[in-house]
Amino acid sequence: MGRPGPTDLTGMQFRRLTVLGPVGVHITPKGKRLFLWRVRCSCSTEQVVTGMALKQGGKVSCGCLRADRLVRRAEQLDDLPSRTQRRVTTARPPGMTALQVKELREAMPTATGGFTERSGASAQD
Repeated sequence: MGRPGPTDLTGMQFRRLTVLGPVGVHITPKGKRLFLWRVRCSCSTEQVVTGMALKQGGKVSCGCLRADRLVRRAEQLDDLPSRTQRRVTTARPPGMTALQVKELREAMPTATGGFTERSGASAQD
């Protein structure tokens, strides 16, 4: 009785990767057989990966997912106030009351560059 063949993964979707078809077999130095598959990423890049990497979740994209995550993370960090501004808004200088700190925070520019409006204050104050 011979070894079982690979499960046909053709047409299956693994996150961003779609399996196009089998490529061949890679034999490791220890004699383990790894079945190779041609896949296409959602960004249209084609690669050859092992079936084990697909089934175990080790390969989910061509690398574009990581790049997308880095871009998204950078955009999130850009939305945060700068380190200096965070330090000024969170630290209370000695001798300042909580009300003075609150008024100072309300008068500081926001992360978008504008100033916050004081609630309940009229334009003539």
